[in-house]
Amino acid sequence: MGTVSRVHTFASGAVLTAAQLNNEFDNLLTSSAINGGLDASNLGVTAGQVTASKALVVDSSRDLDDTSSSNQLNNLTVSGLLKTDNTTNATSTTDGSLQTDGGLSVALDAVIGDDLKLLSDSAVLSLGAGSDFTITHDGTTGATLAGNPIVIDSGDALTLDAHTGVFTFKDAGTSVLSITEGNSGDVTIKLITNGKDLKFTDNGDAVGLTVLDGAAGITVAGEGDFGSLDVSGNADIDGITNLDAVDIDGAVQIDGTVTVGVDDTGYDVKFFGATSGSSVLIDESADDVIFTNFGLAVGSDATGDIYYRNSSGYLARLAAGSNGHVLTLDSGIPSWSASSGGDIGGSTGSTDNIVLTANGTGGSTVQANSAVAIDDSSNISGVGTIASGAITATDTTAPLILKYDAQEFVTHAVSSAGVYSIATTDASSDSGAITLDTVDKITLDSDTADQGIVYADGGTELMSITNSSSDVIFKPLVDAKDIVIQQYDGNEVARFADNRRLYLYDEGGEYLSSDGSNLTIASGSAAWVLPASDGSANQVLKTNGSGTLSWTDAGGGAYSDWSVKTGNYTASTKDQLICNHASTAFTITLPSSPSAGNTVTIKNVGAATVTVGRNSSNIDSSAADGTLLEGGAVQLVYVDGTIGWASL
Repeated sequence: MGTVSRVHTFASGAVLTAAQLNNEFDNLLTSSAINGGLDASNLGVTAGQVTASKALVVDSSRDLDDTSSSNQLNNLTVSGLLKTDNTTNATSTTDGSLQTDGGLSVALDAVIGDDLKLLSDSAVLSLGAGSDFTITHDGTTGATLAGNPIVIDSGDALTLDAHTGVFTFKDAGTSVLSITEGNSGDVTIKLITNGKDLKFTDNGDAVGLTVLDGAAGITVAGEGDFGSLDVSGNADIDGITNLDAVDIDGAVQIDGTVTVGVDDTGYDVKFFGATSGSSVLIDESADDVIFTNFGLAVGSDATGDIYYRNSSGYLARLAAGSNGHVLTLDSGIPSWSASSGGDIGGSTGSTDNIVLTANGTGGSTVQANSAVAIDDSSNISGVGTIASGAITATDTTAPLILKYDAQEFVTHAVSSAGVYSIATTDASSDSGAITLDTVDKITLDSDTADQGIVYADGGTELMSITNSSSDVIFKPLVDAKDIVIQQYDGNEVARFADNRRLYLYDEGGEYLSSDGSNLTIASGSAAWVLPASDGSANQVLKTNGSGTLSWTDAGGGAYSDWSVKTGNYTASTKDQLICNHASTAFTITLPSSPSAGNTVTIKNVGAATVTVGRNSSNIDSSAADGTLLEGGAVQLVYVDGTIGWASL
């Protein structure tokens, strides 16, 4: 044992303080002169004995265990903290800073600062007084969680990561469902038990959707809301199907009644044929079935067949008769028979009429008191006034021709396409004009809205008059041509130009046009574009010198009339404001984005302070608001972005 120097030097009879005494003991316990500290050897006792009772064993290394069983502690009870400052990490059961050869019992919470390892295979981590929840190692690389119930509650995302891409759900140890990802990104949900369905229910266990076993399909109990639905197989829908729009590209088999609309409220139904322009329309508004370039076939029909209602109430077909046959009726049923031929002779009464027929196609009623002759060329002469009935020409190759003299003709003809025309012919090259003269109105009626009435010249269609929802449309039929309105003397009054401009007087002068958003008014070489929105009250239009008009405050006097303000207010240029409030301060805010020369005048006659808000502009070159006390007044004039508002 070496020599230990004292920390303090004391005179004879001196009294040591508690702090001085502690310093001396600390020096004694840590001094290198006694081999690094106080141990059993320094105390002058043999190893293994500190007190007479041998309750504490200290070896030569100051350890409490010299590996001799006779010198080890049997039990250690500590009423205070048991602490070790050793930082050796534990990698096994025998190398940590705190070791026990048996179990470790902890009555209260145990806090582990780093990893907690159960190093034996098939180890079990149990929770609960009865070890109700366990995590059991399977002896290889896996583990089993067991408990009733098991709840996983995450305050954020919950991730289940199976590196094989397979998730299996079991019931009492039996696999019932798997979720598999096959490295392609596709996810397969599969029932493990054969012959079972996959059902999706609501909170009340009502089944909403069922995926049937054996790829038998999907059953939806309620309404399905699909952005798009592609059914490659059959679809069996038992209830009512409400479809807003249906596009069916394949064959459709309907085994029940098909009803379109309800009584007194129908809908159009249209069927198209294989030929362009061929269709059948059930027109609900007209209560008609309209055939457009569409035939009606009953059996093996042919050209010239006639359809009629038979005695059973069905549509029946009468085949075309032979040339010269006439149509007769027997008990209301039509049939063809040969004409008896011969001349019509004999006298009739002055009021009796006769009917002339040819080839069984009908005829015209002629007054009996006129001498009528039909020659071998089917020409009729001697016809007087046709009192009633109609003259029908059925052969489009031989139209009806009205001859007024040796030179002038009016030809009425119907083309094979059903186009009816009236043409004048004048061999003497007169005008050949057609005049419609009536004591009442003249009506030109076209039943096809998109065809309407067409004006043509020399066979070239130039303009049409049609309608769209009863709006009348005048439309040129030759591209890049205008509609021109002239006075009697030929001077142009207005022109609707192909560039969608309305010219007034002539094409080189004034016009109105629109680009879909703004209206343009032009006069001479100038054109002004009007703003698309309305201005504020009392504003006027201002031009930018390049044809664009905008709303601006009206000019006139140098200032607006005086206005009294008792609360917050945003001023406009030329405002003259009297501020008057006895107690509550308020703010007058200067105009935003001012222009040079704008001015505002403010006078405070009230006891309350008025703040002059600069509204992002400087006041007298300073970025600070102004203040007006009672009796204060100021006139502010905007100069530029540096000075801002200058106070006068």
